[in-house]
Amino acid sequence: MAMPYPTKRTKAVEEEILERMSKGEPLAAICRSDPKFPSTVQWNAWCRQDEALRIAHDKARDAGEEVLLAECLG
Repeated sequence: MAMPYPTKRTKAVEEEILERMSKGEPLAAICRSDPKFPSTVQWNAWCRQDEALRIAHDKARDAGEEVLLAECLG
């Protein structure tokens, strides 16, 4: 589903997405939660275009997986 206006890439948007991912929230859920966030397609495009963002994304995803694993093993 296309958004009527493209999401503006800001440091605040990036940081909030990464923080929420690192706490175990899925990227798709984050992106759907607020119109200020990009679609997952747009987020992945940003990550392909920016190596630092891709690395931060990978680290946040890994941290989030650890949180979810700890909750499952709780």
